[in-house]
Amino acid sequence: MTEQRLFPKPHSARDITPFSSARQAWFWFVRCQTARIEGARVVADAGEVVRPCDPDDVYNAVMRLKKGGILGDRHLQVLEYFGLVEREPDARDP
Repeated sequence: MTEQRLFPKPHSARDITPFSSARQAWFWFVRCQTARIEGARVVADAGEVVRPCDPDDVYNAVMRLKKGGILGDRHLQVLEYFGLVEREPDARDP
């Protein structure tokens, strides 16, 4: 088994603003991915708000949940759809 090597990221000189919820982190991730697809280059600490992780960290966490069987394909479809329309699912509409 290959040993995974982790390197700590340098801390920003600016204050880090944590996400208030997993929802906020997901919508941030989807906006970053959309910007990448449109040609933007996502660079750490370049935005107005410094976040505690990179968009790739959110992606990797979701892929670990999928690989572990916690999230299925349908879950990912729902996350993608509601992320792209930037709204939460309505709990009244199953």
